Amino acid sequence: MTTLYISSCSPDGLAALAEENSALIDNALDLMAVFDADGRVLRVNAASRALLGYDPCELAGLHFNELIHPEHHEEALAIEEGLRGKHPERSEFVARLRHREGREVLLSVAARWSGEHQRTFVTARDVTGQHAAQRALLRSEAALNSMLESIGDAFFAIDSGWCLTYANHKAADFVGVKVADAIGHPLLAIAPDLRDSPTLQHYLRAMETRQPDTFETFWEPRQVWLEVRVYPLADGISVYFHEITARREAEQLLRKSEQRFRKLFNQAGDSVMIVDGGLRVVSVNDQACARFGYSRQEEFLALVVEARDLHFGGEHA
Repeated sequence: MTTLYISSCSPDGLAALAEENSALIDNALDLMAVFDADGRVLRVNAASRALLGYDPCELAGLHFNELIHPEHHEEALAIEEGLRGKHPERSEFVARLRHREGREVLLSVAARWSGEHQRTFVTARDVTGQHAAQRALLRSEAALNSMLESIGDAFFAIDSGWCLTYANHKAADFVGVKVADAIGHPLLAIAPDLRDSPTLQHYLRAMETRQPDTFETFWEPRQVWLEVRVYPLADGISVYFHEITARREAEQLLRKSEQRFRKLFNQAGDSVMIVDGGLRVVSVNDQACARFGYSRQEEFLALVVEARDLHFGGEHA
Protein backbone atom coordinates (compact mmCIF):
# COMPACT_ATOMS: atom_id res chain seq x y z
CA MET A 1 0.00 0.00 0.00
CA THR A 2 1.39 3.37 -1.01
CA THR A 3 0.78 6.46 1.13
CA LEU A 4 0.29 9.59 -0.91
CA TYR A 5 1.52 12.76 0.77
CA ILE A 6 -0.12 15.92 -0.53
CA SER A 7 1.50 19.30 -0.06
CA SER A 8 -0.58 21.50 2.20
CA CYS A 9 0.22 24.38 -0.13
CA SER A 10 -1.64 22.84 -3.06
CA PRO A 11 -5.41 23.25 -3.47
CA ASP A 12 -5.89 19.54 -2.87
CA GLY A 13 -3.70 19.72 0.23
CA LEU A 14 -5.60 22.65 1.66
CA ALA A 15 -8.91 20.91 1.05
CA ALA A 16 -7.67 17.72 2.70
CA LEU A 17 -6.33 19.68 5.67
CA ALA A 18 -9.62 21.51 6.06
CA GLU A 19 -11.48 18.20 5.97
CA GLU A 20 -9.18 16.71 8.61
CA ASN A 21 -9.56 19.74 10.86
CA SER A 22 -13.33 19.57 10.51
CA ALA A 23 -13.31 15.85 11.36
CA LEU A 24 -11.01 16.49 14.31
CA ILE A 25 -13.37 19.11 15.73
CA ASP A 26 -16.57 17.16 15.08
CA ASN A 27 -15.20 13.97 16.65
CA ALA A 28 -13.93 15.71 19.77
CA LEU A 29 -15.66 14.71 23.01
CA ASP A 30 -15.44 18.27 24.32
CA LEU A 31 -17.84 20.95 23.16
CA MET A 32 -16.25 23.48 20.78
CA ALA A 33 -18.11 26.61 19.75
CA VAL A 34 -17.56 29.98 18.11
CA PHE A 35 -19.62 33.02 19.16
CA ASP A 36 -19.89 36.31 17.29
CA ALA A 37 -19.37 39.73 18.83
CA ASP A 38 -23.00 39.79 20.03
CA GLY A 39 -22.62 36.49 21.89
CA ARG A 40 -24.55 34.36 19.40
CA VAL A 41 -23.53 30.89 18.27
CA LEU A 42 -21.90 30.83 14.84
CA ARG A 43 -20.64 27.27 14.85
CA VAL A 44 -20.60 24.36 17.28
CA ASN A 45 -19.30 20.82 16.93
CA ALA A 46 -21.21 17.54 17.14
CA ALA A 47 -20.44 17.13 20.86
CA SER A 48 -23.49 19.34 21.46
CA ARG A 49 -25.68 16.28 20.86
CA ALA A 50 -24.14 14.27 23.69
CA LEU A 51 -23.68 17.15 26.12
CA LEU A 52 -26.80 19.26 25.55
CA GLY A 53 -29.13 17.12 23.43
CA TYR A 54 -29.13 19.58 20.50
CA ASP A 55 -27.91 19.20 16.94
CA PRO A 56 -25.34 21.85 16.01
CA CYS A 57 -27.75 23.46 13.53
CA GLU A 58 -30.34 23.94 16.31
CA LEU A 59 -27.91 26.02 18.35
CA ALA A 60 -26.84 28.32 15.53
CA GLY A 61 -27.96 31.90 16.17
CA LEU A 62 -28.82 31.36 19.86
CA HIS A 63 -27.43 33.81 22.41
CA PHE A 64 -25.35 32.20 25.15
CA ASN A 65 -27.84 33.42 27.77
CA GLU A 66 -30.49 31.25 26.12
CA LEU A 67 -28.42 28.20 27.05
CA ILE A 68 -27.05 29.22 30.42
CA HIS A 69 -29.10 28.88 33.61
CA PRO A 70 -30.79 32.22 34.53
CA GLU A 71 -28.87 32.39 37.79
CA HIS A 72 -25.63 32.57 35.79
CA HIS A 73 -26.69 35.32 33.35
CA GLU A 74 -25.03 38.19 35.20
CA GLU A 75 -21.89 36.16 35.79
CA ALA A 76 -21.74 35.18 32.11
CA LEU A 77 -22.12 38.80 30.99
CA ALA A 78 -19.35 39.85 33.39
CA ILE A 79 -17.08 37.12 32.01
CA GLU A 80 -17.80 38.21 28.43
CA GLU A 81 -16.99 41.80 29.33
CA GLY A 82 -13.78 40.69 31.01
CA LEU A 83 -12.72 38.68 27.97
CA ARG A 84 -12.82 41.80 25.85
CA GLY A 85 -11.03 43.89 28.45
CA LYS A 86 -8.31 43.02 30.92
CA HIS A 87 -8.80 39.25 30.80
CA PRO A 88 -8.71 38.08 27.18
CA GLU A 89 -8.36 34.51 28.43
CA ARG A 90 -10.36 32.96 31.26
CA SER A 91 -10.09 29.23 31.82
CA GLU A 92 -11.90 26.64 33.89
CA PHE A 93 -14.95 28.55 35.06
CA VAL A 94 -18.02 26.39 35.59
CA ALA A 95 -21.29 27.21 33.85
CA ARG A 96 -24.72 25.67 34.42
CA LEU A 97 -26.47 24.95 31.12
CA ARG A 98 -29.87 23.47 30.40
CA HIS A 99 -30.07 20.18 28.54
CA ARG A 100 -32.80 19.73 25.98
CA GLU A 101 -34.51 17.33 28.42
CA GLY A 102 -34.65 20.07 31.05
CA ARG A 103 -31.95 18.81 33.39
CA GLU A 104 -28.93 20.87 34.35
CA VAL A 105 -25.49 20.20 32.93
CA LEU A 106 -22.32 21.58 34.50
CA LEU A 107 -19.63 22.47 31.99
CA SER A 108 -16.06 23.48 32.72
CA VAL A 109 -15.52 26.26 30.18
CA ALA A 110 -12.43 27.87 28.68
CA ALA A 111 -13.04 30.93 26.49
CA ARG A 112 -10.84 33.28 24.47
CA TRP A 113 -11.82 36.49 22.68
CA SER A 114 -10.11 37.31 19.39
CA GLY A 115 -10.19 41.00 18.65
CA GLU A 116 -8.78 40.34 15.20
CA HIS A 117 -11.64 38.03 14.25
CA GLN A 118 -14.26 39.57 16.56
CA ARG A 119 -15.06 36.09 17.76
CA THR A 120 -15.13 34.23 21.08
CA PHE A 121 -13.72 30.72 20.90
CA VAL A 122 -15.04 28.34 23.55
CA THR A 123 -14.26 24.79 24.63
CA ALA A 124 -16.27 23.06 27.35
CA ARG A 125 -16.17 19.72 29.16
CA ASP A 126 -18.98 18.01 31.07
CA VAL A 127 -18.14 17.96 34.80
CA THR A 128 -21.64 17.18 36.09
CA GLY A 129 -20.64 13.78 37.46
CA GLN A 130 -17.44 15.13 38.96
CA HIS A 131 -19.26 17.92 40.79
CA ALA A 132 -21.95 15.50 42.00
CA ALA A 133 -19.22 13.27 43.45
CA GLN A 134 -17.55 16.29 45.08
CA ARG A 135 -20.85 17.39 46.63
CA ALA A 136 -21.46 13.87 47.92
CA LEU A 137 -17.97 13.84 49.41
CA LEU A 138 -18.54 17.22 51.06
CA ARG A 139 -21.86 16.00 52.51
CA SER A 140 -20.15 12.88 53.80
CA GLU A 141 -17.33 14.92 55.36
CA ALA A 142 -19.84 17.31 56.92
CA ALA A 143 -21.79 14.39 58.40
CA LEU A 144 -18.57 12.86 59.75
CA ASN A 145 -17.46 16.19 61.22
CA SER A 146 -20.86 16.66 62.82
CA MET A 147 -20.71 13.19 64.34
CA LEU A 148 -17.17 13.64 65.68
CA GLU A 149 -18.10 17.01 67.17
CA SER A 150 -21.23 15.62 68.83
CA ILE A 151 -19.64 12.60 70.53
CA GLY A 152 -18.75 12.90 74.19
CA ASP A 153 -15.10 12.01 73.60
CA ALA A 154 -12.29 14.24 72.51
CA PHE A 155 -10.95 12.87 69.23
CA PHE A 156 -7.93 13.37 67.01
CA ALA A 157 -6.18 11.50 64.22
CA ILE A 158 -2.55 11.55 63.12
CA ASP A 159 -0.84 10.20 60.02
CA SER A 160 2.24 7.98 59.88
CA GLY A 161 4.38 11.12 59.98
CA TRP A 162 2.81 12.02 63.35
CA CYS A 163 1.05 15.10 62.00
CA LEU A 164 -2.54 15.89 62.97
CA THR A 165 -5.03 15.21 60.19
CA TYR A 166 -8.17 15.84 62.25
CA ALA A 167 -9.17 17.03 65.71
CA ASN A 168 -12.55 17.92 67.15
CA HIS A 169 -13.02 20.98 69.34
CA LYS A 170 -12.97 18.95 72.56
CA ALA A 171 -9.47 17.67 71.77
CA ALA A 172 -8.23 21.12 70.74
CA ASP A 173 -9.70 22.78 73.84
CA PHE A 174 -8.07 20.15 76.06
CA VAL A 175 -4.57 21.27 75.03
CA GLY A 176 -5.53 24.93 74.63
CA VAL A 177 -5.29 25.37 70.86
CA LYS A 178 -7.64 26.10 67.97
CA VAL A 179 -8.50 23.30 65.56
CA ALA A 180 -7.39 25.35 62.54
CA ASP A 181 -4.01 26.00 64.17
CA ALA A 182 -3.46 22.32 64.96
CA ILE A 183 -4.26 20.52 61.70
CA GLY A 184 -1.17 19.65 59.68
CA HIS A 185 1.24 20.22 62.56
CA PRO A 186 3.27 17.56 64.42
CA LEU A 187 1.49 16.08 67.44
CA LEU A 188 4.37 16.90 69.80
CA ALA A 189 4.37 20.52 68.63
CA ILE A 190 0.71 20.83 69.61
CA ALA A 191 0.99 18.80 72.84
CA PRO A 192 4.68 18.91 73.90
CA ASP A 193 3.86 17.44 77.34
CA LEU A 194 3.28 14.10 75.61
CA ARG A 195 6.99 13.75 74.87
CA ASP A 196 8.04 12.08 78.15
CA SER A 197 4.67 10.64 79.09
CA PRO A 198 3.55 6.98 79.23
CA THR A 199 0.72 7.98 76.89
CA LEU A 200 3.13 8.52 74.02
CA GLN A 201 4.47 5.00 74.47
CA HIS A 202 0.97 3.63 73.93
CA TYR A 203 0.65 5.70 70.74
CA LEU A 204 4.03 4.49 69.49
CA ARG A 205 3.11 0.87 70.16
CA ALA A 206 -0.26 1.20 68.39
CA MET A 207 1.42 2.86 65.39
CA GLU A 208 4.02 0.09 65.21
CA THR A 209 1.89 -2.99 65.92
CA ARG A 210 -1.32 -1.75 64.20
CA GLN A 211 -3.26 -3.07 67.19
CA PRO A 212 -5.93 -1.15 69.14
CA ASP A 213 -5.25 -0.22 72.75
CA THR A 214 -7.24 1.02 75.75
CA PHE A 215 -5.63 2.44 78.86
CA GLU A 216 -6.04 4.91 81.71
CA THR A 217 -3.47 7.60 82.37
CA PHE A 218 -2.92 10.66 84.53
CA TRP A 219 -2.42 13.90 82.56
CA GLU A 220 -0.09 16.03 84.65
CA PRO A 221 -0.66 19.43 82.97
CA ARG A 222 -4.34 19.41 83.95
CA GLN A 223 -4.14 17.04 86.92
CA VAL A 224 -6.86 14.78 85.54
CA TRP A 225 -7.31 11.09 84.82
CA LEU A 226 -8.16 10.02 81.27
CA GLU A 227 -9.47 6.90 79.62
CA VAL A 228 -7.86 6.61 76.19
CA ARG A 229 -8.72 4.35 73.25
CA VAL A 230 -6.36 4.09 70.29
CA TYR A 231 -7.24 2.54 66.91
CA PRO A 232 -5.00 1.98 63.88
CA LEU A 233 -5.88 3.70 60.60
CA ALA A 234 -4.68 2.97 57.07
CA ASP A 235 -2.06 5.70 57.47
CA GLY A 236 -1.78 6.49 61.16
CA ILE A 237 -3.87 6.17 64.32
CA SER A 238 -7.04 7.67 65.76
CA VAL A 239 -7.41 8.52 69.45
CA TYR A 240 -10.53 8.96 71.58
CA PHE A 241 -10.28 10.11 75.18
CA HIS A 242 -12.42 11.48 77.99
CA GLU A 243 -11.88 12.49 81.60
CA ILE A 244 -12.53 9.90 84.32
CA THR A 245 -11.22 11.81 87.35
CA ALA A 246 -14.55 11.64 89.20
CA ARG A 247 -14.79 7.89 88.61
CA ARG A 248 -11.21 7.30 89.77
CA GLU A 249 -11.79 9.37 92.91
CA ALA A 250 -14.98 7.44 93.65
CA GLU A 251 -13.14 4.14 93.18
CA GLN A 252 -10.38 5.32 95.50
CA LEU A 253 -12.92 6.29 98.17
CA LEU A 254 -14.61 2.92 97.77
CA ARG A 255 -11.29 1.10 98.20
CA LYS A 256 -10.55 3.08 101.35
CA SER A 257 -14.02 2.31 102.69
CA GLU A 258 -13.54 -1.39 101.97
CA GLN A 259 -10.17 -1.32 103.71
CA ARG A 260 -11.70 0.29 106.80
CA PHE A 261 -14.52 -2.25 106.78
CA ARG A 262 -12.08 -5.16 106.40
CA LYS A 263 -9.99 -3.85 109.28
CA LEU A 264 -13.02 -3.54 111.58
CA PHE A 265 -14.33 -6.88 110.33
CA ASN A 266 -11.15 -8.71 111.28
CA GLN A 267 -10.67 -6.84 114.56
CA ALA A 268 -14.15 -7.70 115.82
CA GLY A 269 -14.12 -9.82 119.01
CA ASP A 270 -17.03 -11.94 117.80
CA SER A 271 -17.12 -14.49 115.02
CA VAL A 272 -18.55 -12.82 111.93
CA MET A 273 -19.64 -14.45 108.69
CA ILE A 274 -21.27 -12.98 105.61
CA VAL A 275 -23.44 -15.32 103.54
CA ASP A 276 -25.31 -14.83 100.28
CA GLY A 277 -28.94 -15.60 99.53
CA GLY A 278 -28.14 -19.31 99.20
CA LEU A 279 -26.47 -19.33 102.63
CA ARG A 280 -23.08 -19.76 100.98
CA VAL A 281 -20.25 -18.17 102.96
CA VAL A 282 -18.68 -15.29 101.04
CA SER A 283 -16.62 -13.72 103.82
CA VAL A 284 -15.50 -14.64 107.31
CA ASN A 285 -13.24 -13.05 109.91
CA ASP A 286 -10.29 -14.63 111.71
CA GLN A 287 -12.27 -15.20 114.92
CA ALA A 288 -14.83 -17.31 113.07
CA CYS A 289 -12.08 -19.39 111.45
CA ALA A 290 -10.53 -20.08 114.85
CA ARG A 291 -13.87 -20.90 116.49
CA PHE A 292 -14.91 -23.43 113.84
CA GLY A 293 -11.50 -24.99 113.40
CA TYR A 294 -10.41 -23.65 110.02
CA SER A 295 -6.83 -22.50 109.61
CA ARG A 296 -7.47 -20.23 106.64
CA GLN A 297 -10.39 -18.11 105.50
CA GLU A 298 -10.21 -19.71 102.06
CA GLU A 299 -11.15 -23.08 103.55
CA PHE A 300 -14.28 -21.57 105.05
CA LEU A 301 -15.50 -19.86 101.91
CA ALA A 302 -18.04 -21.55 99.64
CA LEU A 303 -19.41 -23.65 102.48
CA VAL A 304 -23.17 -23.84 102.77
CA VAL A 305 -24.22 -22.85 106.26
CA GLU A 306 -26.95 -24.76 108.06
CA ALA A 307 -28.14 -23.39 111.37
CA ARG A 308 -28.01 -26.76 113.11
CA ASP A 309 -24.31 -27.14 112.27
CA LEU A 310 -23.21 -23.94 113.99
CA HIS A 311 -22.91 -23.74 117.76
CA PHE A 312 -22.07 -20.63 119.69
CA GLY A 313 -21.41 -21.12 123.43
CA GLY A 314 -23.44 -24.33 123.49
CA GLU A 315 -26.45 -22.78 121.74
CA HIS A 316 -27.61 -23.26 118.18
CA ALA A 317 -26.98 -20.26 115.98
